[in-house]
Amino acid sequence: MCQCTAISRPVAATTVRQSCAWQHFTALHNLLYPCITDVIDQSAIVTAGMPKRVYLQIMFVVLLTYKAPVEEVDYLLPDHAKWVERHIQAGEFLVAGRQNPRTGGVIITRPMSRTRLNAILCMDPFFVQHLATHQVIEFSPTRTAPELRLLNELLPQSA
Repeated sequence: MCQCTAISRPVAATTVRQSCAWQHFTALHNLLYPCITDVIDQSAIVTAGMPKRVYLQIMFVVLLTYKAPVEEVDYLLPDHAKWVERHIQAGEFLVAGRQNPRTGGVIITRPMSRTRLNAILCMDPFFVQHLATHQVIEFSPTRTAPELRLLNELLPQSA
C-alpha cells in the first residue's frame, strides 16, 4: 500500500485536492512522456476533485531518402543500424525499416519535441555523410490500436 498522503495544490484561484493514485499516474505519465504539454483547464473541475487535463502529443514519421547510390549507403549501413538500435533501446523510436523499393527508410517516433527529434536526426550517419535526407511529418495521434494504447493515453477532454 502506498505511503503517500493526499495533497492540495493551487490552480489559479482554486485548490485541487489530488489523490495518491492521481499523483502516481501523473509521475508515471511525466516519466514516460516528458515532452507532453500538460494543460489544465481552469474553468472545469471534474469528479474526484481532479482538473480537466488535455494532453497535446506530437509524434513524427521520418522518411529517409537516399541521395547516393545504394552501394555507398550499404557501406555505412552498420553504423546507421547501430544508431537506429540505440534510439529504439532509448525508447525514442517505435519502428524503423527500409522503404520498398529500397530508396530510403521510415522511422516512427514516440511523442517528443521537434527540437529533440532534430538533435537526434542530425547524428544519423547517413545524414552526417550526406547520403540521405530526412523528411519529417508531424502528427497528433487521435486513434490507437489496443496494443499501442500506452503510447496515446489521452484523457477525456470533457467531464
